[in-house]
Amino acid sequence: CYSPKSTFMKKFFLVLLLLLFMLPVLAFLWYQIQIQAPNTTNTAKQEFVVYAGDNLFQIGTRLQQNNLIKNTWAFMFTARLQGKQTKIQAGNFTLSPSYSNLQIIKILTRH
Repeated sequence: CYSPKSTFMKKFFLVLLLLLFMLPVLAFLWYQIQIQAPNTTNTAKQEFVVYAGDNLFQIGTRLQQNNLIKNTWAFMFTARLQGKQTKIQAGNFTLSPSYSNLQIIKILTRH
């Protein structure tokens, strides 16, 4: 027996499943784009200061304001994935917009 309600429910669940599948894929793609260098052709160096007491959000925000990273949240997530969120120390660093998040994190944790 054909039921418009059951057909609607099947279509609804199919769309829901597609969305549930696509959301993590899109989030992953967005993240991959955000952790890349903001400007690979700009190799100019600039000084960046991490102040004593700065937290990861403050550092990420200033990096983004200085066009050294694309996204503060992606930077913070990357630092946490790398286990480096507490390893960044105060100091002066020479950075470039041609550096990826991973490169910047590596530099900021060298001390």
